[in-house]
Amino acid sequence: MLSLLASTLAICQASVLPKHHIQQQHPVILEPPAESQSDLRIPGDSPIRHCADPVDNIFTIDRIDLHPNPPLRGGYVSVDITGTFEKEIGDEPKFMLNATYGSIHSIDTVENLCDHVDIVQNQALNCPPAKGKAVMTTTFFINELMIPPGNYTQRVDVYTKDKERIMCVFAAVTLT
Repeated sequence: MLSLLASTLAICQASVLPKHHIQQQHPVILEPPAESQSDLRIPGDSPIRHCADPVDNIFTIDRIDLHPNPPLRGGYVSVDITGTFEKEIGDEPKFMLNATYGSIHSIDTVENLCDHVDIVQNQALNCPPAKGKAVMTTTFFINELMIPPGNYTQRVDVYTKDKERIMCVFAAVTLT
């Protein structure tokens, strides 16, 4: 999920639909305006921030922790997202991952959220999740033979099958 959920990253595009809806499958990755970046920060130990004002998101993020921070090539990375589902999200939640390496657009993919993220509620795995508190976790390996050092940006836009935004997060990281 840097590989997918830490891979949680880039800026939400403008559209004619409300902010909590997804308009198209492959948005252009844009850097958020500098003046708004501090408003989009998420508490925790990570470079991950909201793509846009999260007021209409179904999942309210309390904090995101990335272990280790910064991530290291040749090692495992774990992303823990703590928050609250404001309502049930139904079956088949998806996420759209967009990533760039330097200025090269390297990944555009849509995946089933439950296949890549453990969601824990009331000390049990629960995906799709119910309304209420939850911790989402993903762990992945950054293969130093396949992932070169450099600057990466990623955006992860998570949504219901009806295209309601669950959350959208963006990160910029440098892998050494």
